Amino acid sequence: MMTDKLTLTRAVEVAFQLDVKFAARQGTAARRPCGNCGSSSHQSRAPNCPAKGQRCQRCGRQNHFARVCRSVPAADSPPPRPPGPHAPTTIHSVGAISRRLKCCTVELDGVCLPLLLDTGASKSLLNVSTVRRLFPLRTITADAEDLYGDGHSKIGMAGTITLAVRYGTKALPAFTFQVSHQGANLMGFDLFCELGFTLVDNSGAAILSVGSPWHQRWPALFSGLGCLTAFDHQPLLKPEVHPVIQPIRRLPLTLRDDVTAELQKLLDAGIIERIDASL
Repeated sequence: MMTDKLTLTRAVEVAFQLDVKFAARQGTAARRPCGNCGSSSHQSRAPNCPAKGQRCQRCGRQNHFARVCRSVPAADSPPPRPPGPHAPTTIHSVGAISRRLKCCTVELDGVCLPLLLDTGASKSLLNVSTVRRLFPLRTITADAEDLYGDGHSKIGMAGTITLAVRYGTKALPAFTFQVSHQGANLMGFDLFCELGFTLVDNSGAAILSVGSPWHQRWPALFSGLGCLTAFDHQPLLKPEVHPVIQPIRRLPLTLRDDVTAELQKLLDAGIIERIDASL
């Protein structure tokens, strides 16, 4: 009787150990990626597998995706379909175009220095390290303008410096550079124009100004200020508003010469005409 109880107890222990091992195997299998779609949320050949009924773009067979395909691509299988026109595209990194930036070497106070050509910059800049290294005897004045870069980000400025500039036969006795704490040495649009540079297209024509067919067809209409001779200007006045007589306002003595010169300039250009009394 005792032997039968021991045998039964041993059988129960063996059965329990087998159940534990089976459950462990089932848990390990559930954690393995699905062989049809690659997901770890379900077992292989599960009814809810997204690869069910789908055709592999690598081997042409059904019920699995190409990323988990273990077959050699069939020779007669159709090529993978390119993504549609509205398929999303992920850009992991954006790199700069591998083109050399344009530099122009000019002579600053007898020192040749290459400047990065940037016609989009309204001011020409030198960094502090360049100024202290090449022009140690020059003083950086603390009257720099507030300059802003891309995204309206403020550029740290140290001041300004005035240097003599020479390029070929063109010489500027004094040109003021803005001095920044860091960054490249730039030839801005101000120095670009002071040296007489122009932008040209592939045919050699200047592209600083854009022409139009009207300029070529009627050039007289686009020269000077212009004058309409067959038109009388009639200002719109409200009849219910009565004019008010005001005394003559005397000009300060310090402004009379400048005002007289400006009036004479407008009179000579035909913009205004002399009258003896107000109408």
